[in-house]
Amino acid sequence: MKLTDNLKKQVKKGEKKSPIENAGMQLSDDELEMVSGGAGGRKTCILYCAGTVFGSKTVQPSCGYELKFESEQLAMLAYNMKFNRRCPNCNQSLGIRK
Repeated sequence: MKLTDNLKKQVKKGEKKSPIENAGMQLSDDELEMVSGGAGGRKTCILYCAGTVFGSKTVQPSCGYELKFESEQLAMLAYNMKFNRRCPNCNQSLGIRK
């Protein structure tokens, strides 16, 4: 963050803490956690092999593949872009568990 000329003058005069604090907004620890992508803003997700289901009947059981992600966005990216909705082990459908 760059200090404006006015803030630089105030800091040089010895008014260090309050001019800098007044220049912006202070966030609580919880708010910092959320905006930095900490625990408050993330939900763990698991990609898993769902096997092949036709109607209500399981045609091919799951191979047991699972991969854990720290956020729902990362899981969705891998599901759609990396794996193209298919299990990398057996090429059956992948599912997402939150």
